[in-house]
Amino acid sequence: AGDHSLARDLAWELGQLYDTYLHQPEDAEKAYVRVLERDESHEGAARALEEIYRSGERFAELRQLLERRKDLAVEPSERKELLFQICDLDEGVLEDEEAAAKDYAEILELDPSNTRAFKALERLHTGAERWRDLDDLLGRAVPHVESAAERAQLRFRRGELHAHRLDDADGACDLLEEA
Repeated sequence: AGDHSLARDLAWELGQLYDTYLHQPEDAEKAYVRVLERDESHEGAARALEEIYRSGERFAELRQLLERRKDLAVEPSERKELLFQICDLDEGVLEDEEAAAKDYAEILELDPSNTRAFKALERLHTGAERWRDLDDLLGRAVPHVESAAERAQLRFRRGELHAHRLDDADGACDLLEEA
């Protein structure tokens, strides 16, 4: 009757009982959902639900749970880790490359020099022939590479992209001169 912390704790204990001792994942799931209704940041319940969804191959529900956890994450490193898990689901399991591209772009907002996100986004843009998005990605990467040779290589790639895919001869010349 209004004592949310007691209700949360009892639901947590009930979930643990169903999950660990009785091996009844459906009932455990219901209990863990009740925990998260009362305390959306309860790490144990979120992780237990993740495991239930993974083992049951309920990937759309897993994605929703990871998305909620990402939104609640305070630390950028935790947020980035959750985003990579979402990317893996989107690209590898749910086969939603557009969603994966958005997720990788969000990682690059948190960590502009993240090589894994950069390469994945580069691959997705190239595969989908989103040349303007690829050009933007390469342009944003230039300040984050360490060596002058790498910066020149990115500019050269952008120049080729402008010349062969974007029909922008003037832009291509400018970029190739910079390279």
